[in-house]
Amino acid sequence: SEYEGLDEDKTAANLFVQIKARAEGEGPVRMVALIQEVLRIQCSPDESLTVTAKRICDIISRIFAIKALDEDLFKCVVLLNSLNNPLYAAVQTQVSRGLADATAENPYKSDNI
Repeated sequence: SEYEGLDEDKTAANLFVQIKARAEGEGPVRMVALIQEVLRIQCSPDESLTVTAKRICDIISRIFAIKALDEDLFKCVVLLNSLNNPLYAAVQTQVSRGLADATAENPYKSDNI
């Protein structure tokens, strides 16, 4: 459930703050998935170029809507993506967890990788 692991204080304001923080922590991991998705898109005679371009642009908009992308976060996203090999599954999990647990007060930086 989306409320699992949240504080017992279920006021709307408190839940909003907690859910927002959780979503922001998951952001870099979601960014990797969306970047991989958008990079797999190829133009094809089966779909008009306009439709393909719109799909690409829509995914890029979703990427940037997740969180402000600065240089260090982009480094983390690309480094996380580079670990997409079964040999590095444990490291990928560790980095994903570090990014998901990051907060504004305790950020996860590319130096942590």
